[in-house]
Amino acid sequence: GTLQSLVKKVRAAKTAADVRNIIVKESAKIRSSLKDRGSEFLPRNITKLLYIQMMGYPAHFGQMYCLNLIVSGHYSDKRVGYLGLMLLLDENQEVVVLATHSLQRDLNHKDQHIVALALSALGSISSDSIAQDLTPDVLRHLGGSNPYLRKKAALCATRIVKKCPHLIEEFVPKIKSLLGQKNHGVLITTVSLITTMCEVDPSYINYFTKAVPSLVRILKSISQKGYVPDYDVNGITDPFLQVKILYLLRILGENDPSAVDQMSGILAQIATNTDNAKNVGHAVLYECVNTIMAIDKDSNSDLRMMAIDMLGKFLTNRDNNIRSVALNSLCKVVGGDSESVALHRHTIVDCLKDPDITIRKRSLELIYSLVDESNVRILVREIMSIIGREYELRPNMVLRCCEVAEKYAPTKRWYVDTIIRLLLVPDTKIPDEVISKFIHVVSSTPELHSYTTQKLFLDLPKNLINTSLVIVGLWCIGEYGDYLLIEEGLNVTPRNILDLIYSTLNSSYSNTNTRKYALNALVKLSGRIDNQETVSIIENMLQTYKSDINEEVQQRACEYEAIQNLDYNMRELLLERIPPRELENEYSNSEEEAVPVTGNGLLDLNVGTPSSNSVPGLLDIGLPANNTPTMPGLLDLNIPSTAPTPNIGNLLNTGAPPFNNTPLNTGIFGSLNIPTGAGGSGANNVTTRVDAIPTGISAIPGMGDLSPMGNFMDSGIVVFEDEVLKVEFTETRDPRHNRKSSILVKHHNKSRDPLVGFGCQAAPARYIDISYQRCSEPNVNPLSFVSQTLQVTNNEHGKSPIMMKLRITYTLNGVQKESLP
Repeated sequence: GTLQSLVKKVRAAKTAADVRNIIVKESAKIRSSLKDRGSEFLPRNITKLLYIQMMGYPAHFGQMYCLNLIVSGHYSDKRVGYLGLMLLLDENQEVVVLATHSLQRDLNHKDQHIVALALSALGSISSDSIAQDLTPDVLRHLGGSNPYLRKKAALCATRIVKKCPHLIEEFVPKIKSLLGQKNHGVLITTVSLITTMCEVDPSYINYFTKAVPSLVRILKSISQKGYVPDYDVNGITDPFLQVKILYLLRILGENDPSAVDQMSGILAQIATNTDNAKNVGHAVLYECVNTIMAIDKDSNSDLRMMAIDMLGKFLTNRDNNIRSVALNSLCKVVGGDSESVALHRHTIVDCLKDPDITIRKRSLELIYSLVDESNVRILVREIMSIIGREYELRPNMVLRCCEVAEKYAPTKRWYVDTIIRLLLVPDTKIPDEVISKFIHVVSSTPELHSYTTQKLFLDLPKNLINTSLVIVGLWCIGEYGDYLLIEEGLNVTPRNILDLIYSTLNSSYSNTNTRKYALNALVKLSGRIDNQETVSIIENMLQTYKSDINEEVQQRACEYEAIQNLDYNMRELLLERIPPRELENEYSNSEEEAVPVTGNGLLDLNVGTPSSNSVPGLLDIGLPANNTPTMPGLLDLNIPSTAPTPNIGNLLNTGAPPFNNTPLNTGIFGSLNIPTGAGGSGANNVTTRVDAIPTGISAIPGMGDLSPMGNFMDSGIVVFEDEVLKVEFTETRDPRHNRKSSILVKHHNKSRDPLVGFGCQAAPARYIDISYQRCSEPNVNPLSFVSQTLQVTNNEHGKSPIMMKLRITYTLNGVQKESLP
């Protein structure tokens, strides 16, 4: 049968198995015919084998018979034979070598069509050896006068150059004459040959830059021609040749400023005059844009801005392929041309509404690249407006929004609002790093404590399915839940707070992690709310989870219940608010202030311009500058002393006797030496030393595991006490950074009258770095206390203890007083 009959049978088959049976039977017939019959049906059988090969079935047994057709004297047989040679064989098969003689003979044939067949076959399957043997024949046709053969020879030369780069120099002299041809077929193959030479051996790029004027001239002639029927494609004259030349100009002009000057005019002309109504015009413009971007590195140049404008116009096209290409190109150039790309921001944002997910994905990546401090509010708002209905890309969108919010947040409050909105997005998992950062920002910003807790308290009941929101909400309620009780207009009672925690514990979405945070919030609130009914409810809730199936939850419940047996003051001290965690990349608007170094090597925490009567080398931790009395010659840090050590209470109340009048060799402050002054009072000069955390007091198990900082707490030490004032230090040391400590300073008012204008100054040793937070209140109420936190870094940890001096000033009953611990 003929090829047509075989095609009909295959098309009529209903299943793949039927097609396979037809091919197997036909292959068997062809194999039998090739063996038994002569050359009469050989061309027909080879054509059917080619069809079988294109369908993916084996047809290698017909390779040798293709050679029989090549040596035939008939053009039709040669055509089938060379076609079979190119499709059934490749350069790695030894059978190809047998065709070398036939190829050489046909290259010298008088019939140009037979020569063209040989050149096409040589350009398709030639091996290294065949290419070297037949290069002289190819060169002869390349320099001939027949445009048809010169075109075929140029294509064949492209193959030879790839296989044998050392033969490039043989073809270089022919290039100049080829570029002078008017035949577009010769020109397009010549441009392809030059491009291949430059890609195979970049050293020839400098040589071919001489051809830039010729290439520009060809492009200009094409663009200025009107309608040319032979080369017109949808109103564009020979777009294939234009694209080839533009690509070659990109290679030649990438590192050659002189060549760029010659190209810029024609590139601007093509970008302006090319019709972009059809895909053909888009292809030429896209290649023009790529060429401009490659050769013009100046982001402020008119040519480059014109290219970006063209890409912006591509985004308005209805064809998703063109829009996708434009988005990819803009993503590549946005790093150096962000301002120009930002002009098309609204068009890019509109792409987020496209039904095609690939368009939405690329536009999102481009938007993230455009975000900066000036537009972060607008772009994040646009993303948040569609994040709810975007299912496939939602996890990536949430993650990227967290990244840009952290990097470009204009204010901390905006950052908090944005993260909370992201926490409210359903079916999302916020990374632990983002939650940790969020907690750090909130904890380090006092004005956000009440605001954040209130928002989370109101949003949490309706979104218990969102684990990340529950974790953050419970942490904030545990730390700052007492602010809800004093918030005006909120009308929240302790019972409301406990009911919310109870609902998180008993929610069907509750898990071990959320239960741990809930228990932690309960025990924290027991130290914040001095209400017996509330404490009783908390104890009952903790009692329930003492028999929880999870071992860690059970352990926490037991430990937290033990804490409830302590008195309220001790429980309040133990459950103090956790100080802000130190992150490697501190938030840019951190409330923690930098500490300047004074001329005497000590650190000065005076904020603003120090007053003339301030004491050099002191840290002003809350005292107004104009209230600082003059104190010339303030105490030497290293004055020795053998004074007795003040009493230290036992935080855990284990029944051990207090350390009364016993030298303290270990503990939070190492040793506390109170030198006796001239008056013999022993209360005027104190050298406070903080050396090591006591080994005799263990951390309370489970505490701190849910905090933003995995520190452990230790007992406090009284560094100064008189009839009016008691100063107590409590250190929290980060086990990961032994040099760093957080010291909570509590100033207790023991009198029945308020201490007005309370302020504290400190002078650390030279090797101590300190940052601080101001006193919680400017006045100390009767029988109450104010607190502040010092972040201390001992740069000589292990060699020298932490040492500092304090000076405290306040007004009592209208009389200004001063204490020098």
